[in-house]
Amino acid sequence: MLEKTIQQNWQADTKYQEVFNALQQGQNPMVSGLADSAKAAWVAAEFLKSPRSMVIITATIEAAQLWQQNLSACLPEEKVLFFPRLALMPFEIYAYNPELSSRRIAALSSLARGEKVIVVAWAGASTRALVPKHIFAEGHVYLKVGVDFELDELASKLAIMGYSREKMVDTPGTFSVRGGIVDIFPLTVKMPVRLEFFDTEIESMRYFDAASQRSQGVVKNGIWLAPARELVLNSDILQQGIPRLTTAYNKALNALKGMPRRNLREKFSPLLEQMGECQWVNGMEQFFSLLYPKKAHLCDYLPEGGLVVIDEPEASATVLQNMEEERLSYYYEMVEAGQIIPAFGDNFFGLAEIREKLIQKNLLGFGLLNGKGGWNLGAHFAVTTHIIPSYTGNMELLAEDIHYWQKNSYHLYFCASSQVRKAKLTELLKDYDIGAGLVDTVPFSSGYVYNEGKFAVITEKELLGREAKSLSRRTGSKGQVLENFVDLQAGDYVVHANHGIGKYIGIKRITVEDLAGDYLEIHYAGNDKLFVPVDQMDLVQKYIGNEGTSPKLYKLGGNQWQRVKAKVKASVQELAEDLLKLYTARQQTKGYSFAPDTPWQKEFEDSFPYTETPDQLQAAEEIKSDMEKNKPMDRLLCGDVGYGKTEVALRAAFKAVMDGKQVAVLVPTTLLAQQHYTTFVERLQGYPVKVGVISRFVSAKEQKLLLTSVAEGKVDILIGTHRLLSKDIKFRDLGLLIIDEEQRFGVAHKEKMKTWKENVDVLTLSATPIPRTLHMSLVGIRDMSVINTPPEDRHPVQTYVVEYHPRLVQEAVRRELERNGQVYFVHNKVMDIERTKEDLQTLVPEARIAVAHGQMPERELEKVMTAFINGESDVLICTTIAESGLDIANVNTLIVHDADCLGLAQLYQLRGRIGRSNRQAYAYFTYHKDKIINEQAKKRLVAIRDFTELGSGFKIALRDMEIRGAGNILGPEQHGHIAAVGFDMYCRLVAEEMEKQLGTRELVKEKEAPQLDLGVNAYIPDTYIADSDLKVEIYKRIAAAGLEEIDALKEEIADRYGEPPQVVNNLFQIGKIKYWAFKLDIASILQKGHNLVITFHADHTLSGITLVKTAERYGKLVSYKSQKNFAIHFHIGQGPQDKRLLILLGFLEELFAFQQG
Repeated sequence: MLEKTIQQNWQADTKYQEVFNALQQGQNPMVSGLADSAKAAWVAAEFLKSPRSMVIITATIEAAQLWQQNLSACLPEEKVLFFPRLALMPFEIYAYNPELSSRRIAALSSLARGEKVIVVAWAGASTRALVPKHIFAEGHVYLKVGVDFELDELASKLAIMGYSREKMVDTPGTFSVRGGIVDIFPLTVKMPVRLEFFDTEIESMRYFDAASQRSQGVVKNGIWLAPARELVLNSDILQQGIPRLTTAYNKALNALKGMPRRNLREKFSPLLEQMGECQWVNGMEQFFSLLYPKKAHLCDYLPEGGLVVIDEPEASATVLQNMEEERLSYYYEMVEAGQIIPAFGDNFFGLAEIREKLIQKNLLGFGLLNGKGGWNLGAHFAVTTHIIPSYTGNMELLAEDIHYWQKNSYHLYFCASSQVRKAKLTELLKDYDIGAGLVDTVPFSSGYVYNEGKFAVITEKELLGREAKSLSRRTGSKGQVLENFVDLQAGDYVVHANHGIGKYIGIKRITVEDLAGDYLEIHYAGNDKLFVPVDQMDLVQKYIGNEGTSPKLYKLGGNQWQRVKAKVKASVQELAEDLLKLYTARQQTKGYSFAPDTPWQKEFEDSFPYTETPDQLQAAEEIKSDMEKNKPMDRLLCGDVGYGKTEVALRAAFKAVMDGKQVAVLVPTTLLAQQHYTTFVERLQGYPVKVGVISRFVSAKEQKLLLTSVAEGKVDILIGTHRLLSKDIKFRDLGLLIIDEEQRFGVAHKEKMKTWKENVDVLTLSATPIPRTLHMSLVGIRDMSVINTPPEDRHPVQTYVVEYHPRLVQEAVRRELERNGQVYFVHNKVMDIERTKEDLQTLVPEARIAVAHGQMPERELEKVMTAFINGESDVLICTTIAESGLDIANVNTLIVHDADCLGLAQLYQLRGRIGRSNRQAYAYFTYHKDKIINEQAKKRLVAIRDFTELGSGFKIALRDMEIRGAGNILGPEQHGHIAAVGFDMYCRLVAEEMEKQLGTRELVKEKEAPQLDLGVNAYIPDTYIADSDLKVEIYKRIAAAGLEEIDALKEEIADRYGEPPQVVNNLFQIGKIKYWAFKLDIASILQKGHNLVITFHADHTLSGITLVKTAERYGKLVSYKSQKNFAIHFHIGQGPQDKRLLILLGFLEELFAFQQG
């Protein structure tokens, strides 16, 4: 492995040996002159050689991320842990962020339990005081097969550890108890864990998938369950801390008068009351110093002999000093206002305290220069590495340097970030007689030359001009496709296929003649009630229309619902016919057949600096395959903001240009044209491809010259707005048209596009996702590629839901400006947006602030936005136009004012506008303290905070956007129909109609579900699953399942809840009976005494031969009746319920087999 070779080179170096000898002798050496990746190689080499754990403290967050990237290139990923900062503002109750908490707790847990690891922390992340190491270590629980736990005792222990008890475990820091099964999602493990108990003993432990809830594999060894919160509490700590806390509170209260006194009482009195009852309360972290008089620093978690590495000691000290000064000014202001208790100041470490802590530690300093920053650092060692210049576009210089290094016997190490890049670098270096054995996948951030040691490390940054990207480590499921929407709760609107829209009240158990069953209770207009047996749950869907709107309830028994449904069906039929006509016409048209991929195509695709997602790769292959056919392509590419659609379109454009064809890229706005132009030019740099842009920003003279070049074929790719559709634009040989957001163009423009589409390959991009059900039903009529997986090479956006505070805004803006970034400030009220600008300017006078909203004249808006893109303003105060705005990599802070007033889909899309680069992005969703927020708004804010991972909140937002996506694909006139019948019903109608049009579905009259009354108990008892929402999910899935799916579902239920009782097994058998009843055109199966009366629909297809065979097989047990409808009377006799169900199931299976011949 190349990284080991590099480390060995350093270990053989005299300077390296001198430094680490000094370290062994306790001299705390200071090293200057090393490049970033060289520092990491030094530390990794020492880590592998010695038994010590390490903490690395850096001056900036970006430096910490570079350390983590470079160390992860040298060491196993699990050995390098990142310790992030929790909150922007001291003394604020930080918004709980699962991603940040997981990373902090993983680092603390590893150190507390004595694991050998390296923890990397920005200096600012190490100022918050921590629980003493021994108490944090004692807060762990060891789980292993064979260990004894009382279930109630384990549940109480988990609650004290900060785990939240939920119905279903799908996010870190949660647990659930179902009978003898306990599910836990530890913050330090990538997957949740399922414990199955036999009495009080853990009988089995297995990982399970948070999305599907299915087991994934056995936990081979035990696992340490870390606390879910940094504040480890128990009743003893609380009982000892409450008196101190009460004294401090009363003292602070007595020192205040008027409004500050009232503020203090309102804020802390309820908290004290709850804490007095030994309850976990959000906000308890503020009382840290009163609960733990002895506080610990991150470096206190190091074992004896551990090493503290201080990167840029002088800059780190300055950062800590500045933070302390800011914190103190804020502290006095908060104390006077009655916002905090004075003791809260002890929750943090100042610079002097940290220096004092580190006197007892082994220290190693790294800096560009010999600045020790007042730390306890000793002897200085200068080690000079030289930065390597960029060789991009200058391979002659690379050849010269390689020749020089080889001549002088240097060792050369070429580092690639992936296997694909390794292959490319190997090919590149063959021209210079460099052996391929010196190339390896070591994703260092940058290279260097060390002349004294005679070796050079050369990375992608120097050879390709792009840094290797470090992957963010996400847990949980990625790119989960929504197939159904099971989050049905009491009070939700539902759609019954036969009775229309009503309100779901809950599950009701009804017992008739000793037979119990569960029914869905649905209320309709005029106090009408409907009780739906759970075996007919497939007739009920949750109503989903546009967010924030309530549907009209129908009356039972009327024909109004049937009329509405018929109207929507007619519209869907017309839509399907039109789509089919278009598709058929295109299939009969001859188009240009592009040649297979060239070596240049492969080289171009390999030069993409990120790791493609599987969906991206599949979409690119589908598009290129279409282009190689002799039919004109008309493919739609759907994918969320930032999911990599542009790269896929670029690959298609490159393929067209390589075949001598021209490409037109049509976008809805001038700004997007400019942005696409910049992206295309950057990505195609180094290739003989000429890109042009035509828009209002291009002068008349330049336009004229450009159009001449286009007509002569000298421009390969032309990007523009609807100006592209003008008559004066003539292409010499147009081969591909790429349309971005087609739905945003007017009717006249669309008509012009249609004429182009007749014989040119067309690729349309859409930023709104579409539901899988709709996607599947349109397969075969509309060629579609869908990108459902987000890119992996980005840091998740750190999201906070907090009370609005001017100081918070000031800090957030300043922090972004300090790293030369830009800020979106969303204020959705045009009437006072200028006043908001004035307020913000007062808070941050040094910021250049611009305002943008939809009521501005178009040219003025474009001017403001262009200035922002070009970095001429720092903060853009805007309405939600940012939601569908531009992708600006430099904007990595978002502040949303009055976030509670926005819809979840809006919040989600706003957040999608930041975090588009490898920088850490921050989103602050603020609300006003004294404002009463309704329950729905609270849910939206909690969902947006928690779905860094894909949780249910994400599903809701995605479904809202899917509705928009459906409208974009099928036309805006379909929006009304979706609202009329609900989204799921609409998708079902589209699917049925498409099947009919394509001939894959017989034109049969829609049949109602068979009515089953089998004289058996079939329901889910509360002793098996207590939660009604989870019951609904299972009933719904059984009702909708096919034959094989029922067996798989039974396995899953047993996995999740334990072995099912007989009444639940009966449900599965009834599911299978219902399946065969559908197949055989059975209208009902009713128990009459010892007989079952099986009645068929009038248009059943049972043949005489089938009936003869059945009579021969079953003799006197069957008889046939044909009054109104044909029926079979089957004598099933008496016996246990499960036996009767098995006999009926066997009978139906044989009947079907006879029918098939």
